[in-house]
Amino acid sequence: MKTSVIIPIFHGEGYLPDLLQAIDGQDLEDIEVLVVETAPEGVCQKVAEDHGARWMGIDAEAFDHAGTRTMAAREAQGEVLIFLSQDVLPTAPDTFRILVECLFQYPDQGAAFGRQVAPKDSSVWGTIKRGFIYRDESRVRRPSDRDRLGFHATFLSNAFAAYRREALEVFDFFGERALMCEDIAAGAHLLLAGWSIAYIAEAVVSHDHPTAIGIESRRYFDIGASHRHQRWIQELFGPPRPEGTRFFGYGVRHLWKQRRPHLLPIFATRSLVKLIAYRLGRIHPWLPRRLNARLSGFPAWWLRNSAP
Repeated sequence: MKTSVIIPIFHGEGYLPDLLQAIDGQDLEDIEVLVVETAPEGVCQKVAEDHGARWMGIDAEAFDHAGTRTMAAREAQGEVLIFLSQDVLPTAPDTFRILVECLFQYPDQGAAFGRQVAPKDSSVWGTIKRGFIYRDESRVRRPSDRDRLGFHATFLSNAFAAYRREALEVFDFFGERALMCEDIAAGAHLLLAGWSIAYIAEAVVSHDHPTAIGIESRRYFDIGASHRHQRWIQELFGPPRPEGTRFFGYGVRHLWKQRRPHLLPIFATRSLVKLIAYRLGRIHPWLPRRLNARLSGFPAWWLRNSAP
């Protein structure tokens, strides 16, 4: 059974060599790797091809979280599609194999995503975020969990996720247009079609986003705007649960256990900034488009003529 690994990258020259080397060391057989670089001049083309990967380049103005992945998925040959962020690293040689085997553990399993942990040299903010979202217990979410879990039932992350091609291509993969959260939309489609989603805590990658508060605020603005764009999910599953209070409590306990209470005021400020950014994203239709572009991590997306 062929597995296609799809990696969208942007300024990925600092990440891609280590990631491709780690993929080369995976014990999963029959892997093809597709690298989609937002830089048509091919900064990473040679690195990709030296590792036997297929390389595709796109203009920055053409990048889209949904459309770029859909384009790559159409080109891929695998029955299983694994999507990765450029800044993840598998933590063991069997990481991919565990995820793919669990994907086929049940006949109704449409997607499986693994655990993300912060690297050892990560900032405390990255450690808190990964620890809160990705726990150490695997679970399966089925369509019957929709009433119990609501919007949260749709959660999975394309930073490290595997899909059955047959399940995903019915919906034309991720579609053509999404600012962010194309993986959440895919999760909703899968559940509505009768597929299940598995979280596999034993399949682990290290993953660390930049945690500068400006970058974080733009990310949360984009999440809020994406939730606004994807109102159909909320109409069918209910609104996103307010997780801010639980996250804040988790962070306070973590800092206290680490004997770093002096960071609590900074943590409180960061949490407030992210909340404000998310709320601004939710009300973006009432803001000027150029302001939305300045608040977003993807300004070009807002400045296109077809942007909402």
